[in-house]
Amino acid sequence: MTLAILSWGAHQTLVHTLTSYQKYGLDLWDEDRVIFFQEYSKKDKEIAKEFGYESFGSPENIGIAEAYKLLVNYASGDIFLFLENDWELIEVPHALIGQGKYLLEKEFIDVARFRHRKNPGSPLWSRQYAGNETAPGAEQYLLDAVFWMDEPQKSLPQIDKINNWFIAPAANANWTNNPTMFRTEWLREIILPRITGDIEVALQGWWREQEYILVGQSDGLFTHNRLDR
Repeated sequence: MTLAILSWGAHQTLVHTLTSYQKYGLDLWDEDRVIFFQEYSKKDKEIAKEFGYESFGSPENIGIAEAYKLLVNYASGDIFLFLENDWELIEVPHALIGQGKYLLEKEFIDVARFRHRKNPGSPLWSRQYAGNETAPGAEQYLLDAVFWMDEPQKSLPQIDKINNWFIAPAANANWTNNPTMFRTEWLREIILPRITGDIEVALQGWWREQEYILVGQSDGLFTHNRLDR
């Protein structure tokens, strides 16, 4: 597995995040771990080295899409876990990461999500649809109902549940830069050719038409926690 992090400034946040990964043993899973830095600096390189990460970057901010492509192309693991520098790990990850890997490797799902259901952090933009899941535009965010409903599959037929994973087609589970895991070759073949600029903007139109791409949401491991800019 490749553990890939995208970072830009915010050194206090980055150190806090990497400390949480070290604390809970996230790095026990990876074959390689790497950080891509926007506006790459000496301080960035020092922090990465201190925590045992390879690092590279750009002297300017090249945007999420180009950085994402570089991280995916760098990866040597068959599984790719994508994180940004403000996603703090708040639970021991081994069981859920193992489940996600299994579901991906067996192609039961194409995307595994790991934002924490009970402590997702803020902002959670889709919460505007809580209690209003049939509103125009809400259909592409239905899987996010896991953040405000205990058993969303009971009232939303687009969502299925397998053990402790909630599963929906991409049409009902928007593309997100939140903590996500994929088959690396699937990313290279299906996603990379379609992304430019802002990934979420570039992909959404195509993504919400995909009925056969399946997204799985776990109980989650990471909370959004930015301490500085």
